[in-house]
Amino acid sequence: MLISILVPIYGVEKYIKQCAVSLFEQDYPNIEFIFVNDGSPDKSITILEELIENSYPDLKNRIIIINKKNEGLPMARNTAIQHAKGEYVLNVDSDDWLEKNAISSLVKEIERTGADIVYFDTFKEFKNYKRKTSEKDYHNKDKFIFIRDIINYNTHAYICSKMFRRTLYAENNILVPKYATHEDIVFSTQLVYYANSVSYLHKALYHYRRTNESSITRSNKQKRRYESLKNQLDLYEYYKNHKNADLIKEIKYIIFYIAAKYFQMYDTNILKERSYLKAEIIDSPLIPWNCRVGIIRQIWAKIYLKYFYKKN
Repeated sequence: MLISILVPIYGVEKYIKQCAVSLFEQDYPNIEFIFVNDGSPDKSITILEELIENSYPDLKNRIIIINKKNEGLPMARNTAIQHAKGEYVLNVDSDDWLEKNAISSLVKEIERTGADIVYFDTFKEFKNYKRKTSEKDYHNKDKFIFIRDIINYNTHAYICSKMFRRTLYAENNILVPKYATHEDIVFSTQLVYYANSVSYLHKALYHYRRTNESSITRSNKQKRRYESLKNQLDLYEYYKNHKNADLIKEIKYIIFYIAAKYFQMYDTNILKERSYLKAEIIDSPLIPWNCRVGIIRQIWAKIYLKYFYKKN
């Protein structure tokens, strides 16, 4: 079974060597490695190429390096998967790294279960310590519970902790988010939606670096939440007229209340940009449970939008 490992690269000259070595040293033999240089301004690609030339020349026929202009993380992921030939795909961020037996462990789980998606635990790597993060087990549950929990942050959306069948992406016109902030939510909810089965491997295989000051997660909180919300609303609109709009029935009210919450907290332009939101939030039912926006804030959102909000 051929596995494709996809690695977007931007501004990671401090970390790319550790990442690449962890990939090239995998104990599973049938892997192709696809690196996408998203217009990185530093020496990341030079370091990678020197590492391949000096230490892994025998892998050259299995390594692809794609150079492109900077369009952001989601488009870099999309570019990588367009070039992938593996039956299954794993995304790895270029400042992170894998356990040596990561791919072999995942392949064994795929062979055992035949699942379209295998997701797994991770290590969060801080300066002086690391912490294992365990996932919830959804393999015997309705996939919409999984999707709802991703939207609600009740489980991890990490695209990098999910190995998935490439055809889930290639055959379903997957929406590529515009923004990097929480792009995992957009990708992961769609992949879970299209999957026939998922399997949970209760094993930490991925090291998620939390000390990279230039990473997306360290940028301005207000900007990140605004971009995250716009990604989620794009997902809603993508599915709104979909022939199988079940996903929207499950998550749209949660997204609406998140929109109202962010608008009140940050005075964003969401309701000006998407005029339909005001009426749909006012008319949406309250969600006492399974919504990360509390019931009091939901009620206030309706009152505020109906009686106090004025469009400039």
